[in-house]
Amino acid sequence: MTPLGLISRLEHVLERFELDLQEQQRRASDATRRLAGYEARLGEAFPLQAELDGKRAELTRIEAELADSSKNVRSTAKFIEEMR
Repeated sequence: MTPLGLISRLEHVLERFELDLQEQQRRASDATRRLAGYEARLGEAFPLQAELDGKRAELTRIEAELADSSKNVRSTAKFIEEMR
């Protein structure tokens, strides 16, 4: 990097400094407002808990079926290999 290039970069950063600062302050303010909304909901029951529990049970069943079918495939492959 040349000295002139470095000066150019510094000028660019300094020109945008105020805008970047304002943007970060706006983002911090938005995050603070969202946080207050999240904190207000702490401890509340999840409205879709029953559906979530059902989906988790279904997932457990599917995983068990996949594990079982995987065992069957392996044992079948082993049987075929032994027959050769």
